[in-house]
Order: sequence, then C-alpha cells, then structure tokens
Amino acid sequence: MSSTLETLPDEILMIIFQYSGDVSTILRTFLGLNQRLNRILIDRRLHLFGNYLSINKHHLSSNDYYNSNVFHEVSHKLLIINQPINDDELDQYFQMLMSFHIQQLYKQSGNEYQSNLIKFQIQRQNLTNDEIIDVDDELNEIFLNLNQYPINITDINQIEYLVHKRGARLQCNESEQSSFNFTKAINYLLSQDVSNNNCNNKEFYYLITRMFKTLIVSNYDLLNNRDFYIYSIRTVWYFLIFTVYRAYNYCYSKLILPINMECYRAVVNLLLFSIQCKKLEVNIDDWIQQTLFDILRMVSSLETMDKFDNFIKNTQWEILKIITDMYISTETILWHDDMNNKFQSILGNLLNKNRVDIILFIYRHIDHIRYFFNQSSNCRNFVDIMTRNQYNRQAFEILIDEKPSETWVQSKELAFVLLEKKERKFLEKILKLSPFLVHQINENGNNLLLHICLKVRGCRHRIIQSIFTGSNTTYFYIIDFRTYGSAAFQALASFCRLSKTNAFQSITLFNQMSFISPKILTQSVFQSQIDASIKQFQLTAPNEFRAQLNLVQEMTTHSKLQSALQTNYLLYYYAYSIWQFTLQRGALGYFPSNGNSCYCTSDFNCKRSSKIYNIYGEATQLIGNSNSKILMRINGFKASCLPVSAILLSTLECFYNQTCLNQLISFFPTNEKFLAMEFSEQSRFTINSTVQMIVNELMIEAWITNISYDKYFKQCAPNLCTYTKNEKYGFTFILTKMISLLGGFTLVLGVSVQLIVKFIRRLPRTEPITLCQRIKYLFRKIWTRLNIFKHHDSSEHQERYQRLGTRLYIFILIITLSILSVYILIEEGIHRITILKPTENQYKYFQQIYSSKSICPCSSITMTYSNFITIQPYYHQVCSSDFVSSQWIQYSLSNTQGILNLVADYRLNSQSQFELLTMLCQQAQQIVDNGIETFLQTQYVSSQIDSQDLFQSKINLLITDWRSTILNRYLRPINIIRTISQGNLLMNSGLNNHFSVTNSTYTNTKIIINKYSNCSCALSSQCMQVMGIYKQISAAGFQLILPIPNFFIGCSPVESLLKSTLEIFYNRSYMVEIDKYLLNSLRSSFNFSALNPKLSLPNETIEIIVNRLMIDSWSSNISFSSYYQTCAPSSCTIEYIGKNNILDVITSIIGIFGGLSVGLKLFFILILRSSEKISNNLSFVAMKTVIKNLFTCYNQQQMITRVQIFFLTISLYCIFLYSTYTTKLIIVEINKPTFSTYQTLSLNYSQSLQCFCSDISIPYKSFLTIKPRFHDLCSSQFVSQDWINYLYGEGNLVYRYSFTDFRASAVGQFQLLTSLCEISQETINVSLTRLLTSDYNDRQLLSEQRLDQLIQTQINQFQLITPNSLLNILNLIRETIGANMIITV
Repeated sequence: MSSTLETLPDEILMIIFQYSGDVSTILRTFLGLNQRLNRILIDRRLHLFGNYLSINKHHLSSNDYYNSNVFHEVSHKLLIINQPINDDELDQYFQMLMSFHIQQLYKQSGNEYQSNLIKFQIQRQNLTNDEIIDVDDELNEIFLNLNQYPINITDINQIEYLVHKRGARLQCNESEQSSFNFTKAINYLLSQDVSNNNCNNKEFYYLITRMFKTLIVSNYDLLNNRDFYIYSIRTVWYFLIFTVYRAYNYCYSKLILPINMECYRAVVNLLLFSIQCKKLEVNIDDWIQQTLFDILRMVSSLETMDKFDNFIKNTQWEILKIITDMYISTETILWHDDMNNKFQSILGNLLNKNRVDIILFIYRHIDHIRYFFNQSSNCRNFVDIMTRNQYNRQAFEILIDEKPSETWVQSKELAFVLLEKKERKFLEKILKLSPFLVHQINENGNNLLLHICLKVRGCRHRIIQSIFTGSNTTYFYIIDFRTYGSAAFQALASFCRLSKTNAFQSITLFNQMSFISPKILTQSVFQSQIDASIKQFQLTAPNEFRAQLNLVQEMTTHSKLQSALQTNYLLYYYAYSIWQFTLQRGALGYFPSNGNSCYCTSDFNCKRSSKIYNIYGEATQLIGNSNSKILMRINGFKASCLPVSAILLSTLECFYNQTCLNQLISFFPTNEKFLAMEFSEQSRFTINSTVQMIVNELMIEAWITNISYDKYFKQCAPNLCTYTKNEKYGFTFILTKMISLLGGFTLVLGVSVQLIVKFIRRLPRTEPITLCQRIKYLFRKIWTRLNIFKHHDSSEHQERYQRLGTRLYIFILIITLSILSVYILIEEGIHRITILKPTENQYKYFQQIYSSKSICPCSSITMTYSNFITIQPYYHQVCSSDFVSSQWIQYSLSNTQGILNLVADYRLNSQSQFELLTMLCQQAQQIVDNGIETFLQTQYVSSQIDSQDLFQSKINLLITDWRSTILNRYLRPINIIRTISQGNLLMNSGLNNHFSVTNSTYTNTKIIINKYSNCSCALSSQCMQVMGIYKQISAAGFQLILPIPNFFIGCSPVESLLKSTLEIFYNRSYMVEIDKYLLNSLRSSFNFSALNPKLSLPNETIEIIVNRLMIDSWSSNISFSSYYQTCAPSSCTIEYIGKNNILDVITSIIGIFGGLSVGLKLFFILILRSSEKISNNLSFVAMKTVIKNLFTCYNQQQMITRVQIFFLTISLYCIFLYSTYTTKLIIVEINKPTFSTYQTLSLNYSQSLQCFCSDISIPYKSFLTIKPRFHDLCSSQFVSQDWINYLYGEGNLVYRYSFTDFRASAVGQFQLLTSLCEISQETINVSLTRLLTSDYNDRQLLSEQRLDQLIQTQINQFQLITPNSLLNILNLIRETIGANMIITV
C-alpha cells in the first residue's frame, strides 16, 4: 500500500486521508510509514490537528495555533517517527495539543469578556434613565420568549443587538422559584443536550453560547441565578461544572453515551468565559474554595473516565488546573473544622473512585491540602480511610513514595497510629524516609519500642526489627556521619517546617492587616507605602528567626546540656583505684585540619569534616589516629558538637551530586533509591552555601508579590473626590468685575473732575492763595452750593430742598460706605499661598502660624530611618570589662585543672559562669546591633512632610516599640529554655545530677538528682548555694576557706548566674585575695581591673541587668532637619482664614459705590420730585396724579428712563433671588467643642468635618481597656508548688515507679504546665502593657467608626502576633532540643 500511495500527488493523498476515518484512525494508520506521509499528515492544509481540536472560524485563527511552540514541538516529534505509533504515545501528543487548546480558549475568553464589557459600558453610559428602562424591558421580554420551543434565531440576534448596540441589561429573578431565569435557560437550552446526540448542530450551539456570553456581559449577577437540584438549590456555576465533569445534565441520573460533543464544547466554552468574569471580582476567596470542592466532588471514577473522549478527559484536567492556580493565588485563610470535615469526605470519595492522580495533584500544588495532612487531628481518620481496602492501600503507598521534604509522613502521630494498627510495611517505609521517628515519644512519654511492648499484641519482633534495623546510631564511631546524620537531617526537616510556619504566619498576618487611610492615595504613594511594608516584613521575619536560633544554640551550649549521641560530652568510667570506679563526663574537642582547637564547653560552632569510618562498637572511645579507617569523606558536610550545629555548618554539595549521594547511601542498610537535588542557576544561593545561610533567609528562594492598585481602589470605593487648581480668572469674572467697577469709577471721576475743574476756573487770580485755603474754599462751596438734583425750572424754594437732599445723600453715602468698608476690612475669608521650594525655616514659620493648614508634598516619598535617626545603646560596664575577655576566661580555665570535684568550689565552675556571662553580653549586643541595622533600614513613608512635633512623636513611638520588641526577642528564648530545661529536667554537666554505681560489678549505674541545701533540682531550678574556695580535710569532707559572696552555683548554670551579683568584682582587693588560692596565681602580675561602683550598683543581680538587655541607657537622636532635607518639598500650599487685603477692599468699595450712589440718587430724586408736586398741590387728586405720572411717558426721554428703571428693578430682584438660593462654601470654626457637639457635627458634616487634637500623642490606655481571661487551669491548685511537692513525695520517682507510670513523670509535666502558664501570662501582660502604654499619634481627630476600625486592627494583630511569637520560639526550642537528642534526667 505504501508504494502505491507514494505515486500519488500530495493533494490526492490529502483527500484520501480525509475520508479514511477520524483523526486518530488516520494517524495510527499512516503515521510512521515514511517521511513523506509524515510531512503530509502534519501539513496545515490537511488541517488534521485543527479538526481534532474542532477549531473553526469562531475560535482563534488556525494560524495562531500552527505558529505556537506546542504545535511546532508536536509536529517535529511526529515528523521523525519511523514506525507505526502506539496509542499511548499518540494520546500523549493529543494531550499536549488539547491542554494548549483549553488554555488558549481560556485566554481568549478573558480578552473577549473585557472587550465586550467596555463596549457595553460605553453604550450604557450614553442612555438616559427612560431609555434604560425601555431597552431593559424589551430585552427582558425577548429573553422570556426563549422559554418557548423551538427557539427563534431572530430572538437570539435581537438579544445581542440590544446588549451590544443599545446597552440593554438583563435583570432576571435569581430565585429558584422563578419560572424562567438565567440558570434555567442554560439548563433548558444548552446543557441538557449533552446527553442528546440527535441534536449536533455546531452553528446552533455557537449562537446559543454567544447569546449567554452577551447576557453575562450585560449583567454579571446573572451567574448567581439559582435552580433546584434534587433537594438542594444551586447556582449557574454548579450546573456548568456538573455538566463538564459528569458529562451529562443534572436532569439525567446517569451517563448516556455517546455524548453530544458539540454541546459539551459549548458548555466548556461558557464555563471558561464565566471563570474569566469571576476573576475580575475583588474578593473571590469563598467562591474559589467552594468551586474547588465542587470539582473534587464531581470528578468521575477511573472506570467512567475510560469511556470519555480525550477532549473531555483533558478539559476536566485543565479546568482543575485553572481553578487550582486561582486558589493558590488567592489569599485564603487556614481551613476551619468544617472545611477539614468536608475535605475528609472528599478524600474518601476520591479514593472510592480510584482517583489517586487527583489526590497527588492537589497535594503537590496546594499548601492547605498539605497542611491538612500535617495536622495530627486528621491523622487517625486519614489512616482509617487509606487502609480501608486494597486499592486505598496502594494509593497510600504512592503518597508515601512522594517523599516531600515536609509531609505528614514525617509526623510521629502517623508512626504511632500505624503501630497500633500493626501496619508494619507502611511503618517500614516511613522509618526509611524519616529514621528520627524512632526517637520520638508520644503524649504518654513512650517511644516506638516502648509503645510496642505496652500496646501492640502479636508480631512484635518483626515490627521491632523493622524499627531498629540500621538505626542504632551509638553502634558507630562518635564522629561518624551515621552517628549524628539522622539527627542532623531531623534538624533540617525541623528548619523547613519552622521556616514555612514562620513565613506562612507572617504572610497571613500581613494579609490580615488593614491598610488604613483617611483618603485614597495616589498610585505612586500607595506603591511606596506597600513596598515599604513588604520590605520591612521581609527584613523582620528572617532576622527574628535567625536571632532566636542563634540564642537557642548559645543557651544550649552554655547550659552544658548532654546529647545522647555524646557528640558534645563523652561519658566514660574513671578509676579512682583498682576497686573504685565512677562515671565521668569529658568535653569533646574538634580539631580541624588548620590546627586550631575548639571545645564544646564554650563554642557550639566547633567543626571538622564529616566522614564515614570503619570503626564500630566503640562509641564511647576516641581513636587517636582514625585517618587510616576512613571509608568516605562527605563533601561539604561537617561534624560538630551537636547535630543542629552540624547541619547548619554544612553545605549540601554532596546531595546535589548523584555519585556522592549513592556512595553515601551505600553505607546504610536500605534498598531505597534517592535522587540528588537539581541546582537551579536562578537560585539566590550557591551550591556551596551553608545551611545556616539558607536558614538565615527562612529557606526562602524568592518573595513573589503582586500589588494591585485597581483592587485597592475598588476596596476604598471613594464617595467623593475634590481637588484644587490654579488658573487665570475667566472672561465672565473679568467682565462682571469691570462692569461693577465701571459705574463707581465713572461716577467718582465724573463728580470729582467736574468739581476740581470748576474750582480751578473760579479761583480768583489777583493774589496768591494757599492750598489749605483752596481746599477749605472747595468744601465750603460744596456744602453751600452743591446741588446734584437741580433741574431747569426749579424755584429758589425747591433748590433749597434740593441742596438739603444733596447733603443728606452725601452723608448717607459716606456713612454707608464707611460701614461697608469697615465690614469688608474685618471680614475673614479663605486664602491660599503657594511657596516654591521652601526652606526649613520658612516651613517652621508656616507651621507656627498655620499649623494645620500647610500642605507640603515630599519630592522623595520613602526614606530610610538611617537618614534622620541615630541610636546608641550604652551597655552595662561588665560587657566591656575584663571579665568577658578571652584573657579572663583563659585565666579562669587554667585554674580548673587538678581542682577537687566539688561543685561549689569557685575554681571549678567560675570559668563556665563567666563564659555564660560573656555569651549573654555578646548575644545582647548582636541582637541590638542587628535590630538597629534592620530598624534603620526600614522605610519611612511620608507623602507630605509631617510637622516637627508630630514627626518627633511618631519616631519616638517607633523607637520605644522597637526597643520593647528586641528586648522580648532576647528574653523570651532565654526564659522558655529555662522553663523547658527544668520541666524536662534536661541533663547538664553534673550540676543537676550525678552518677551512682549501685552494685559490686559496677555495671548498674543510676542517675541521681542533686540537692542544694535540701532543695531538690527535681522540684526547682532555683536550688543553689554560694560559691567559695574550699580545702579538702577528709575523703568526703571540705572546709570553706574563702566565700564568694552572692556568686551562686546550683542546678542550672543559667539560674545560678542570674541570681548572682558581681559585688566582689567591684572590689579589686578581694579579687587579689581570690587569686592567692588559685592554682596558677598571678600574684604581683594580677592586672585585671575591677568594676567601677560609680557606674552601676554592685548589689544588682545579673537577672536585673539581663532583663534590660544588658543596657544601662539609650541615646537616640532624631534630626528633623535631615528628615526635611530628605523629604525636600518642592512647594508648600498654605490655606488660612484671614482679612482681605487693601486692594480687595478698594475694588470692592468702588464697585459698591457705583451701585449704591445710583440707587440713593434715584431714591432722593423720586422723593424730591414727589415733594415738589405735593407742595404745589396737596389734594388727594394731586397725589393720585403724581403716582400716575410715575408710569406715564410723555416723551422719548421719559420712556427710556422708565424702561431703564424697570429693567434695573427686575435685575436686582433676580440677583437677590439667586443669592438667596445659592450655597457658599464657608469654614466654620468651633473652639473647644464638647463631645455632644462633635457627634452632632459628625452626623451632619461627616465628609468635611476636621477636628485637630490639642495633644498629638494620646496613650492607648486613656481610651482602650483590654483584659485577658486565662484558662481556669492557670489559676487552679494544679499549678501550685504544693501540688508539685505532693506529687514528688519522697523523690527518686523514676526508680520507684515504671517510667510509664504517671507518678514517674507527673512532677515534670506539672512543672512545665506551671511554667507555661506563667510564661503565657507574662507574655500577654507584657504585650498588653506595651500596647496600652504606647501612644496613638495623629493631629486629626478620627471619627468613631474609623477609630473602632483602627483599634480592631490593632487588637487583631495583637491576637495573631502574641500567641504566634510565643509558639514559634517554643517550637524552635523543642525541635532543637529534640534534634540534638538532649538527655533528660
């Protein structure tokens, strides 16, 4: 056949192929026969791929597909096939194409929605209210007609026309009770045809889908329409997802094959379009969570999936991926119990459907799913589900084989549950993955082995063999990797967990913080503020974790805690004589190749290269020359005093190298295969970065942030926007101003010029006259002769009245103008002044005068605190004294050799106490220095410059809060370690315990708890006694030679030091006296200086010094000048209420003068003319005639005058009415308003009301009260010392009772409980005090609602931060102690 086909031209072959069956059949038949046929089959003219994907003119153009990378990749792979292709390989290629196709449809839907929405909104905005009602009614009427069958295509086209061309919006009754709504329309017209293969009209489904999309564009709320489903009510989303994932309509009870693929594609298209619409909403957390759960409930079983077309299978997967991606990017909070129960039901359903592929997918991609598995409360139920049947057990194995770095597989809860259920194979698997689980204990204090002995019946030996095969670490050489490797990687797993927890909590806290702003910010200011907050958050979270981890390590080292692995202290038998032995401890030293020595007594960073040795069964021995027995050197990995230190000092180079990893694994009894990690060039770390470097960054590769100004604007939803602008006066204003001045200037100049000219012309020329005489003459003449109301036929009597009227007119005019002038002069108005690039002195002057009205935008919005703040701590003098120097430590150490083993002897333990004191100083300095560095790198965001007093108040509050934070960062780990050490009675280097050999063979050794002055270390960590210099007077007797006042030693080095004072070290004479009794006395060479009693109190305990961070005082300098220079305001706008200037007064008076003079003149003319008529004829008829003549015109001049008066009257009346009903923006000031006054004003003028506080800083405690109510247990008798003493009884509990007995461990548990209550109460009370003693800083008074919002935000943050900060450090200490495998007494 191949040879025959080869003779035909390409075009004929394409026709033959088209009639050879569907796309799958064609490719299976002809692909791989030869290269020519391969080339023709992938030719875009044949359009096989397009036909397979059902690409038509309504989708993206085929060119977009054929030009894509996916099509190029598939075409290339198909082209080089030289043999018939199998079904699995072909399905793989089809899956690539269909995944790309769905993603393209999804992308196209988004573009289509946004484009159509913009067009619709433009049309809608151009409609009047009446037009909106008309077109909406018309659209609703046509939509209801769709309920009739058959569907009229004209109605579909008309619907699209009304929406797109006329802006109509469909308003549907969303209730399920409605006879026909949007949901019912989709179910009735579209989705029910999925099971109807008789109707397969592609064009019809395209039109229907396009119509539904158009209606969604008109009204997105249509997607919330509801319909009945069995006994429940569902929205559009549910029915679309149901159809896509069940492949049949909800009306049918089962799958009906074959499926109407054209209808199915249309439903998919509509669902993708609807999802794109939903993405534009601001808050979709609930929806995305509900949708994800709906999809997981609706996925079909594997058996059903086999019946589906490849398009259906791939569509379901791609939509699940889309929803998963949306879920991941959405800020969803942790699940509550109800959500956990729902997912547990979903999980069981997925397992019943054999959909492990779905479980694995969501587990790999969704943090909340992984968190669900990590929760111990879900563990038992989950194991019950996973072991229910054989298929579930297979699924369980697949999940375990996932082997993520942090998973529920590593939880001790899972191990104990599997143990109880005797699931040996699963237990073997998780122990191979996490060997450290062997050492974990449950809530009853039992490890796995003990739990087997107590709880498990039958097949014990096989389980025990599984647990302990290759896990006995003490079998290997002390510094062999196999000794501490499991513990080191347990620590690494802990760091992963703790880092993720810290990061997740920090993000959750950050996301739940409210961004409070009284007005909407510009995009640049908003971006700057959010960037500054994010940067501060990214700086703070890793720094705090790093400081806490370092302090925990230091405290563990200097508390001299004993690791069960003996990597820091070696336990060995010491022979006093041939017949007398005792058990001793010796600190290990690590000697790297550079020749330096390092001992675990004082430095936890001692290290040497990690190796595998051919030394076994000698864990308590140190081989002098072990180099000859090295089997492997582990590149980059280190051995150290403690497993936690070992992993932190190591690099992971070997674990990026498969050869190195395989060689390392070969030394362990396992057949498990492990893959080396792949190093990414984009990583922020290098391949030889130590784990410490990675942990210092919270093990975070990158912070991915997305700041949406659009969402911020939608959430802010401003009700009103106002703005001011500078512009020139408009033409109307200038014209009205000129008209108003014209009358005044014309009248004033006309009268004054006429009088002056007449005056000058009539002056006598005979003899000289002074200026004063001329002025007097002018006023006399005006007063006696001036007559502005004279007319040609006036009599002498009339002229006399006219001159009187003139005088009265002038008098009234002057009085009126004087009153108006004074009013205008004293009237206050709103004025604005803008000054470019003001100096600091100018700004301070403005602030002094116009404190609340100056606005000066900063040219630089963000600035670091270091620009204007300096902070300097002054530490207690001991931290810079000789007593924390290496010379003093070495001096103390040199005198410990050969000293009697008496704990209270100063010469034996002073060195460790001074090392501990040195550590406390160094840690305080390190935490403070790091804190200052981080604090000064923090961004101060200021869109406009703050006043000096507000700025100072804000910064002082920030500094106070910061100081409190770093103090807690220092003290909290110390206090919790003290608590855990005592509660668990952790073994130290002989201060709280000693060994006792109890039989003649010296093989039975007991650990005895020490007592100090009849105070047992089992009951209190405060048991201690004063140190001194002792002399041995008998085999068991010692005599005190020289006491060391108030310098203690006891159960705990930390507790002893904290209760001690340094008073003897203020006295050099006493120090010299002590030196005389030391082995290596310096005598005359003693050159160490004593402390200065003038600088600090000698009788002050070290605990008091520690509680203030070893700092005596702080000095901080806040430079407003530097802040001003950094802010560099380009301009200042000052708005103030003040009097009008003289120019405004003059122009106003002149304008008023014109109108007032004309009005008065008309008034007096009317009076004088009327009085003349009346005086000539006083009869009623004469009066009537006078009034009549006012409205009678005898000539043209009279008509003009009366028309002028008429229009003037009408104009004045209109101006009066306009002025009466026109509002004017005025500023009302109320001095010292009462609360009731403010409430009234707030109700009436909430948008514009501004009240400025007389005091910028207001303590929270003045208006806020918070009282915590602790659990009843913390106030019960079970946390009292009496109860603990009662439980302890006669002591020696471990040897009197089985260690599984409640009485053996109850004392420690209740001590821990007591301490945890105390720490919790102290933490809460200190945090509350810090909150309530801090100040709220703002010049402007907040409304009651905004204040409530602010306070609630503060309280929410407090409730999140305070417990988390305590739990984080508690978990860090627990994980560190566990990984270091510290022994308990």
